[in-house]
Amino acid sequence: MGYAIAKEESISLMDLLMHRTKSASKDNTSKITGKFTYGGWTMSLMNHLAEKEDVEIALAYPSRTGLKPVDDRITFYPICFRTIKEMVHRKIFEKLQMRIKSAHIYDNQLVKGLLHAIEDYHPDIIHVWGCEFPMGLVANYTDIPIVLHIQGILNPYCDAFFPPGMNFSSFLKYGSLRKLYSTYRGYRVRKDNDMNRETEICKHIKYFIGRTAWDRNVMRVLAPDAKYFHGDEMLRPAILESEKWQYHEGRKKLVISTTIRNSPYKGVDVVLRSAEKLKRRYNEDFEWNLYGVGDIRFFEKFTGIKANDVNVICRGIVDAETLRQSLLDSDVYCHQSYIENSSNSICEAQYLGVPVIAADSGGTKDLLKDDSGILVPTNDSYQTATYIMDIKQDRQLAERLSKNAVTVAEYRHNPERIVSELLETYREILNKDL
Repeated sequence: MGYAIAKEESISLMDLLMHRTKSASKDNTSKITGKFTYGGWTMSLMNHLAEKEDVEIALAYPSRTGLKPVDDRITFYPICFRTIKEMVHRKIFEKLQMRIKSAHIYDNQLVKGLLHAIEDYHPDIIHVWGCEFPMGLVANYTDIPIVLHIQGILNPYCDAFFPPGMNFSSFLKYGSLRKLYSTYRGYRVRKDNDMNRETEICKHIKYFIGRTAWDRNVMRVLAPDAKYFHGDEMLRPAILESEKWQYHEGRKKLVISTTIRNSPYKGVDVVLRSAEKLKRRYNEDFEWNLYGVGDIRFFEKFTGIKANDVNVICRGIVDAETLRQSLLDSDVYCHQSYIENSSNSICEAQYLGVPVIAADSGGTKDLLKDDSGILVPTNDSYQTATYIMDIKQDRQLAERLSKNAVTVAEYRHNPERIVSELLETYREILNKDL
């Protein structure tokens, strides 16, 4: 997203937003009645900003169809692009070659479209979401002040891509040739293209917004001369407007929830190993719900642990309301990723008051401050299982963690404070660039 602050006292914003979708070929807009609701916490922030009378917003985003949502408070710039299938049709070798070059082709299409949007809208300040996406490349082509909101950071992520004991050969041994190819290609594109692009973007961006000591320290390496601002993130309305978690008095069954992807570094292997240890204690009286994934067969073979045998259930992708209700019904939220900045899933669980156990990686420590959750070392299934049992058996511990989590999260994700501090950041950047 990018925001433009006008030369008068009013603020107009142009957002450069790269939506995360399962496939770049899927449209990144949705059918909307009234307010723009797509995109989780970023769209929640957009809606709060758009309510300000002295703020004008434009949103530029990649789109397969060019459709514009219905919202008279926001000017939309869908950036259309061609897929690899549209550029190369039948010749398999040409298609494979095109896939290798696809990242650069997509980047060029996107940047060209963004520059057209910027020229048409004339923003005073541009807000880019994520250095792992190509949006920040526009900094090479404009003198308009740009602030980049840090999300994930690819360079350190690639250092933690594989859990202990896993490498490319594991995907052939426990998966398939196709699985090996897709993993290798994804890693090489990230390593050879995306990381270099991220490094290039960081060289040209003068201002960053982050929220953890981890992302600040990483940016001291990638962008040592840039100015860093602290900026917390908004949560989705389904979470902000929800009732709070309550201890499940009298329920014998243990219920655990985790929101995760099946990337190697997201810790699915630790979930299976932890669940195996809990099985010895609870037998059939527990379930571990995995949201966001539908297939973890590779990790089952890698660990030698079948999900069904240890009561792990893949629930797939669900809507915000379903996830909210599932979290409220859980005894513990567990997050075992090998690398993170600030997981929105942890933040949502804390805001609801669900007791959280998380691996001490990246910026997670900042989220679980003030006794608002339990940190365990990465890849430690023994302590994970032990603390899960402690929370289930000790009501005082569970309720203390819940109360502290709500206190920390309600301050961190307060919409009015977030918007106020963000607008102040824009003003400071504009004053520096006058």
